[in-house]
Amino acid sequence: NEAINDYSNAIKYDKKAYKAFFNRGKIYEDLDNLNMAEEDYSKTIIIKSDYSNAYCSRGVVRSKKGNYKAALSDFNKAIELNPKDAVNFNNRGILFSILKDFDKSYLDFSQAIKIDINYSMAYFNRGLLLLNIGNIKVALPDLKIAAKLGNVDAKKILNKISNKLY
Repeated sequence: NEAINDYSNAIKYDKKAYKAFFNRGKIYEDLDNLNMAEEDYSKTIIIKSDYSNAYCSRGVVRSKKGNYKAALSDFNKAIELNPKDAVNFNNRGILFSILKDFDKSYLDFSQAIKIDINYSMAYFNRGLLLLNIGNIKVALPDLKIAAKLGNVDAKKILNKISNKLY
């Protein structure tokens, strides 16, 4: 991959290039090379321990790998470092949902929405959570907002629901 080579060359010239490690980690994650992604996010954190995006991204990778305890620790640290980033709360909310801690999941999605009222993924995830626990009527407004904000998956779910209702 040419982009990986470019970031690797940048790192050769500057071993403290935390953004090069982070960006290479993103590419590895996109390629589903989770071990290399986690390694690069960890190197980013070693170089710049206050970079919340690295903790959040590493948390996502650790979640994908099933390492939920470490993922939760990363999301908590990301939120501690940047409590005004809706993505941090959304990602921790997803993890709480995986762990079947629906109350905490709901609170995190709600906090993400409070931070950014135009963040479609938080509405979508909160709506999906409510749908999955059987609260369709309460889920519908969130899914409608997510769809209105351009979330294609929310539109698909709304179509399925409306087809079942009629």
